[in-house]
Amino acid sequence: MEESITFFSVFDGFDNLSAIKSYENILQSIENLILKDYKRVQNQFPFNKIDTDSKRMLHKIAIGNRKAYSIYKYFSQFKGRNIYKNLIFMGIIEQEYSREEPLKKSPKQLLKKELRSYKIEHKIKFKRDFHRFWFTFIYPNMNLLENREYTKVLEIIEEKLDYYISLTFEDLSNALIRSDFKDQILDSGSYWDKYIELDLLIKFNNGALLAGECKWTNHKISKNILNKLQKKTQKSHLNIHYFALFCKNSFSNELLNNRKKNILLYELKDFERLLI
Repeated sequence: MEESITFFSVFDGFDNLSAIKSYENILQSIENLILKDYKRVQNQFPFNKIDTDSKRMLHKIAIGNRKAYSIYKYFSQFKGRNIYKNLIFMGIIEQEYSREEPLKKSPKQLLKKELRSYKIEHKIKFKRDFHRFWFTFIYPNMNLLENREYTKVLEIIEEKLDYYISLTFEDLSNALIRSDFKDQILDSGSYWDKYIELDLLIKFNNGALLAGECKWTNHKISKNILNKLQKKTQKSHLNIHYFALFCKNSFSNELLNNRKKNILLYELKDFERLLI
C-alpha cells in the first residue's frame, strides 16, 4: 500500500499507466517518465496553454497553504480572481469550501478588535495529483531540466516527497473513513478556522464529530500525537466525540494498549479496503 499510495500521489491523471511501475522504484519512474520526457509530458497535459501568471498561481497553490486570499496577494484581487476562474474552467483546480461557522455578532456586544476584519477563507485544490506534482517540482526547476540536470531535480524531489505525499494521504484517509461509515456521514474533509487546522473533521448524521490526524512518516505514532490533536480541537471549542489517527508506519505500544473506544487507529493495511 505504501508503494501504491506513493505512485498514485505522483501519477494520478497520468495516461501511461502500464509503464509507471516498470521501473525499480518511484524515483526511477519519475526520472524516466517525467524528467527525461518533460517536453512530451507538458504537451500531453494543458500546461503549454497556460500563461505565465496562471503558472505562478498554480505554483503558489502547490507549495502554499492554498487559502484563496493568500494566493491572490501575489496579484491584484481582480487579476487573481480572473486567473482562478479560468483555471477552474480548464479543470485544473477546484474550490475547497471552508466549513467554519460564521462569527456570531451580538447587538449588545462588539466583536474583539482582532476579529473585526477576519474573513472566512476557502481553499484552492488541484483536481489531479499529477498537476500538483508538476507545479511543485517540475515548473520551478524547468531551467535544470533544460540543462539535463536530472539528478539535481531528482534530489529536490526525494528530499520533499514525503511532505508532498502527505496531502494525498489526507484525501485517501478521508475516502477510507467515508467508505467505512458510508451513509452515516453528513460531511467530511479537512477543516480550518481562525484558531486551528485539522487534517480531517467528520460530521455524522447524528451530530457526532470525529477529528483526524494523518501522518505520512516513518516514525511510529505515539500517544503524544493524540494528545496534541485533542488539545488542538479544544482551542476551537469543537465538541469532538471520536478521534482517528492514520499512519504510514505503525503505532506505539502505549497507544495500542491504552486506547479508548472512541479512538480509531488506521494503518496502511486498512487502506486495502479502498481497492475492493
